[in-house]
Amino acid sequence: MDIETSKIKINESLCTACGRCVNVCPPTYGVLFQENKYSVPKIREEEYCVSCGHCTAICPEGALSHKDFPKDSIKPIHTTLYPNTEQIICLLKSRRSIRAFQNKPVEKELMELIIDGAKTGPSPHNAQRVEYVVVQDKETRKKIIEIVAGIYGKNIFLMKNPKALEKMPESIQQRIKTAIPQLKIMERVLNTIKTNNDILQRGSPSILVLNAPKNQNDPFGPEIDVTIALQNASLICCSLGLGSCELGYLEIIAKKFPDIQDLLGIPHNHLIYGIIAIGYPEYTFKNWIKKKSPQVTWK
Repeated sequence: MDIETSKIKINESLCTACGRCVNVCPPTYGVLFQENKYSVPKIREEEYCVSCGHCTAICPEGALSHKDFPKDSIKPIHTTLYPNTEQIICLLKSRRSIRAFQNKPVEKELMELIIDGAKTGPSPHNAQRVEYVVVQDKETRKKIIEIVAGIYGKNIFLMKNPKALEKMPESIQQRIKTAIPQLKIMERVLNTIKTNNDILQRGSPSILVLNAPKNQNDPFGPEIDVTIALQNASLICCSLGLGSCELGYLEIIAKKFPDIQDLLGIPHNHLIYGIIAIGYPEYTFKNWIKKKSPQVTWK
């Protein structure tokens, strides 16, 4: 007789009671357990299952199935395709932020590969909250630049005109005062934009916008998910002969003002957490530069 709940099903005729699924089930929850080392695993307090997928991924007999992971979503691992350590280290060391791109569009299938790699990063409780917007339309990209220029212009004006700032709501006054140390940089960025120099998107043919639901009650914010996804995406780009660069100026504006989010159709209960430029590099770097030695403490 099979053991089955609303989420998990264990086929007793296939199960060898090896205990692998029990041992990899997150111990905080312990949804799977064995009465003894010879017994078929059982299920308890299924509501604590976070759908991490460990149980279905570890079972060598295919005896365990999970409703959140249909058969076509479970793929065999081919370890022969793994790069060796030297190759991985070489990729990590040679990857650089690219800020000069060819005027050449990035194919849709390559953008899909980048997103496919980005989404594989670990996520607390396997929430997989990160969503992606690919921006390649020239008019949309031009509108983003116009939005940022407008916001920079208003903020710079308020920074230089204390009397005008005093008339603003307290929340705006605080935000402007916090940004005053960045005044010179903001003026430089705005002046560069006015010369039609795309300093914001680095002239890249594509930008990838990473967003996720914002939930102040969630102890595991999506920032770490996005950070890992950005790193994954940048490495996939490198492996495809593409370049990438995180767009910090755009991220700052996108997080504080809804204009870009509205333009891209991102819902208001989401927040933009990361933006990267993607394209074919204008130049190929021939050398990598050794990073300074980190501070390491052994205990």
